[in-house]
Amino acid sequence: MEDKYGRGMTLVFFFHHPSVVKYFVEKAAKFNKANEIALNNLNEMLRWMPYKQKSYKENNMDLIKFLIRQCTLEDLNLLDNLGNTLSHYAVENNSLEIIKSLKEQGANLRITNRENATVVHIAAGLGALEVLRYLLEDCKMDVNVSDVDENLPAHLAASINSVSNIPISNKCKFSLNCRDIYGHTPCHTAAAKNALKSIKYLKEQGANLSIFDKKNRTVVHVAAQFGSLEVLRYLLEDCKMDTNVSDDNGNLPAHMAAGDDNLEILRYLKSIGIDLNQCNNVGYTLVHMAAAGDAVDVLNFLENECELSLNVDVCDKYGNTPSHHAAAKNSFRAIKYLKEQGANLSITNKNNETIVHIAAGCGALKVLRYLLEDCKMDVNVSDVNGNLPAHFAASTNSVEILRYLKSIGIDLNQCNDRGQTLVHIAARDDSVDVLKFLKNECKFSLNCRDKYGHTPCFPAAAKNALKSIKYLKEQGANLSITNKNNETLVHIAAGCGALKVLRYLLEDCKMDANVSDDNGNLAAHIAAARNKVEILRYLKSIRIDLNQCNNNGHNIVYMAAGRDAVDVLSFVKNECKMSLNCSDEDGHTPSHQAACNNALKSIKFLKEQGANLSISSTLKETVVHTAAAYGAIDVLRYLLEDCKLDVSVSDVNGDLPAHMAAEGNKVDILRYLKSIGIELNQCNNKGQTLVHIAAKADAVDVLKFFKGECKFSLNLDLGDNYGNTPSHCAAAHNALKAIKYLKEQGANLNISNKKNYTPAHTAAENGALNVLRYLVEECKIDFTVSDVNGNLPAHMAAGGNKVEILRYLKSIGIELNQCNNKGQTLVHIAAAANAVDVLDFLKNECKSLNIDLCDKYGNTPSHCAARSNSLETIKYLKEQGANLSISNKKKYVLVHTAAENGALAVLQYLVEDCKIDVTVVEVDGNLAAHIAAGGNKVEILRYLKSVGIELNQCNNKGQILVHLAAAADAVDVLHFLKNECQTLNLDLCDKYGNTPSHCAARSNSLDSIKYLKEQGADLSIYKKNKSTLMHIAAGSGALEVLRYLLEDCKMDVTVSDVNGNLPAHMAADGNKVEILRYLKSTGIELNRCNNKEQTVVHIAAAADALDVLNFLKNECKFSLNLDLCDKYGNTPSHCASAHNAFKAIKYLKEQGANLSISNKKNYTLVHTAAENGALEVLRYLLEDCKIDVSVSDIYRWLRAHTLAPRNKVEILEYLKSIKTELD
Repeated sequence: MEDKYGRGMTLVFFFHHPSVVKYFVEKAAKFNKANEIALNNLNEMLRWMPYKQKSYKENNMDLIKFLIRQCTLEDLNLLDNLGNTLSHYAVENNSLEIIKSLKEQGANLRITNRENATVVHIAAGLGALEVLRYLLEDCKMDVNVSDVDENLPAHLAASINSVSNIPISNKCKFSLNCRDIYGHTPCHTAAAKNALKSIKYLKEQGANLSIFDKKNRTVVHVAAQFGSLEVLRYLLEDCKMDTNVSDDNGNLPAHMAAGDDNLEILRYLKSIGIDLNQCNNVGYTLVHMAAAGDAVDVLNFLENECELSLNVDVCDKYGNTPSHHAAAKNSFRAIKYLKEQGANLSITNKNNETIVHIAAGCGALKVLRYLLEDCKMDVNVSDVNGNLPAHFAASTNSVEILRYLKSIGIDLNQCNDRGQTLVHIAARDDSVDVLKFLKNECKFSLNCRDKYGHTPCFPAAAKNALKSIKYLKEQGANLSITNKNNETLVHIAAGCGALKVLRYLLEDCKMDANVSDDNGNLAAHIAAARNKVEILRYLKSIRIDLNQCNNNGHNIVYMAAGRDAVDVLSFVKNECKMSLNCSDEDGHTPSHQAACNNALKSIKFLKEQGANLSISSTLKETVVHTAAAYGAIDVLRYLLEDCKLDVSVSDVNGDLPAHMAAEGNKVDILRYLKSIGIELNQCNNKGQTLVHIAAKADAVDVLKFFKGECKFSLNLDLGDNYGNTPSHCAAAHNALKAIKYLKEQGANLNISNKKNYTPAHTAAENGALNVLRYLVEECKIDFTVSDVNGNLPAHMAAGGNKVEILRYLKSIGIELNQCNNKGQTLVHIAAAANAVDVLDFLKNECKSLNIDLCDKYGNTPSHCAARSNSLETIKYLKEQGANLSISNKKKYVLVHTAAENGALAVLQYLVEDCKIDVTVVEVDGNLAAHIAAGGNKVEILRYLKSVGIELNQCNNKGQILVHLAAAADAVDVLHFLKNECQTLNLDLCDKYGNTPSHCAARSNSLDSIKYLKEQGADLSIYKKNKSTLMHIAAGSGALEVLRYLLEDCKMDVTVSDVNGNLPAHMAADGNKVEILRYLKSTGIELNRCNNKEQTVVHIAAAADALDVLNFLKNECKFSLNLDLCDKYGNTPSHCASAHNAFKAIKYLKEQGANLSISNKKNYTLVHTAAENGALEVLRYLLEDCKIDVSVSDIYRWLRAHTLAPRNKVEILEYLKSIKTELD
């Protein structure tokens, strides 16, 4: 039903004819529309009633009641777009009669609107006393219900001086000190509205006027802030409240008044003696506050009435002047006033921000124009981060500022220190309007990168700036670009907890969540490290595998543990069921990771959840080591005091937690360990004390701690297992502060280690130039001292390619052309170390590159280079004219040396580029291939085979590669010869009758023996002298081979060679006690004789095998047969004399041997010694044992007679010297 203007029946009431309205309602009832018409009209009447004359309500009351009766219950409680019901509008009209009518028809008076306000709030706020009494007393409504801002009716009543209207009875008593969402009581609300009656009434009823709100502000602050002078007077004069109480920011009531331009308040405060020159917590004066509030009247007041010097450039704690504050609030009048008062507008704050930055960042266009156009300030000044004012404007989406800057010719394409453009800044702060401006009006690129490789999408992702990301994507930005760490936007969003952006990237843009950065970290790793549980929960919900590891073998458990991300740890434990004891490739657990970052909450959580804190890494480092190493004092205390972990456990190097702390200069850790009684003077496996460790790490604080607090001598010159003192350790690591401190404390810097290295050698070897200068210039250390190999510091520097060291030594006059004990110059040393920089230095700066000079073994620098596969050096020497065909004293040419050391790159160069002959033999007839076989260098042999070299040739001994490989236990070579060369001649004898098995036995090459046996070698073959593998193994002390032959191969150990010698005889001859002990353990009789009827005692005596003689006496429990004669009548003593076995003779004498026995030729020991030139034994027999020199043999020859035909001149000269008759 509409009128001719399209207006419906809802407008009928505008005609003000109740009879007409009733007519339409009654007419509409036929169409079941009466309630709809009634409700619409009732709504409009109640809404417009406050704007009508008073008589309007009285004249239309009957109509209103009629319309109410026509409405259904549902209609009466219907909410409009503000959430208000008819009851709310009835209360707004202060109409008790309408409220009662609605209540009688069943309206629900307890419904709240969108601001959570009840009809009680509205009645209280309007001061509708009669309605309020009815609602509280008759309808029993609650007076303590709060609205959306937590305002109670009392707050609203207080604001209009009508709080006294709220009945204070036992039936409906409200709290006088109730608080809203900001912590305001009704008193605060009354103070803000200058509602003095309310304040007084509340005070009379017992309200606490001293309550602080959530910002710690009192009613005095509020009254001052809102200019409520009457209330303020009352509070200060009648209630005696304190005006010097500050809020959370240190603001006094005067600050609040100044900021809101409440001049009368300040004038009043001044009149009662309040100090107006105080600062708040951040150094704001009233001048700062007034400037920010554009309160020029207040500034004038402070200047003219307060008799204060108006310090217009006073800085707060951040360096901001009042001008900065004015610019931030676009306080144009204040800026002009300050300028007129002499303010320096060029002052920057602590971030180097000018007021131009502030104005631009806060969108203060009017102030900015003034600063640039009137004050001629520079807009191209950057802050501490290189940000220009334009960057600030971009950050706050201030398009008008940027448009203005562009209009005056400012270049908007400049970058800050991070290389960020305005596009980066705008994207970061979701400033889409700025992005549109930059794209459309400035034509900027959306894929530009900062210095870290970030496009604008990266800062947007970091700040969860979804609008920016979407806009950039729509405009064609490439979301797949990675930064310099290979991180994608997905990594950044995950790490920053930007869930909205992450969802968009994965779900809408279909980006991959399993892409890793340079460290192998996935998005999940980054999120875990930042404690972003919601990100991980989301990733899990879309079936991302959260158990993947990064390049360090760390999953999200490690990442969370290391960053104290306990929420994530709880998530992975409870929702992902992941293990808390997982280990990476180094054996470190999440607990180790937590310990190295002092992540105490993580450690506690892991322990509570059952993690094993005693697990050690592959290097045997416990979490205690880790905590000590990284100075994690909180974690360390917890581990030792709460978890009772052992602090005396050492790692694989013998380092205790204290050693780790010393290396990290962690004095607090050491002090704590000392406080709980830990011994700090222990050594690691290298014999290094904490002093060695601290010196190496330049940890002077620790060294001072040891001297000052541990009261021991610092062990300044104590050597470790290698003889290195703390000074050596410091020199090795260029620890100048440590070396100086040690010297000051009396350390001897001239001590050498076991290699005869002084600290100077060590410093030179490690390139420690600072330490070296100190040793030379201040300590006057001698640089001509050589180590055990004759190396000078210069040799050490050359071996380490330390050109700066050599250049320094040359500059102070050190001779760089000297040789070590091997006759090697710096060129030899540098060549061996592939130190081409040093070679170049010697050639160009020293003019001493003698490239073919031989050392004492005949090796040239080229040999040294070949030995260490120093290809660059070989090439360099060749370019400088080196002769690569020179052989050393063993007739090794470079190809021999390269082959021997597996130097494939050098060998290929020599053969292919230099055309060196690879078939040249050395002094023993060995080819390069023989030497490679002896070194198990398969790759060398494979290469030689590939270039057509014959691998089946023999050396001078008739040995082929199989012999040499077997002797060297080179099973890889044997395998190569069998499978790739088909030349494994297992039983071929060399010219001495040795098979490859004999060669293997001689060198205890068990793997070779086994391999040869598996391939069908005959282990029973004997040599020309009938010696078997058992003889050879026993004589060489090859116990493992002997066991294998005897136990696995069941070979006979009682077989004798051509001389009747058993394996036991061979062992005795070689002083191989372990062989004899083993043979004895297997039941072998050790007292048998050979063909000469010699026992093992004879054999041992002849070989000076004192260990065997001792073994036979002590473990075999027989008399040693000291004087038993062989078939020629020789006793063991004769055998010893014949071989000048001095120790054996002395031992036999001590054990009671008769040294006067003659053999069947009537030879005494003297005859035997003289005949065989055994001068040392002869001296002992004549001088110590007093043996008669004049006894003759069966031919009546004295000792002298036996010597002449044998040319024993030394013996004759000796006999003559003791006055022996030689005629």
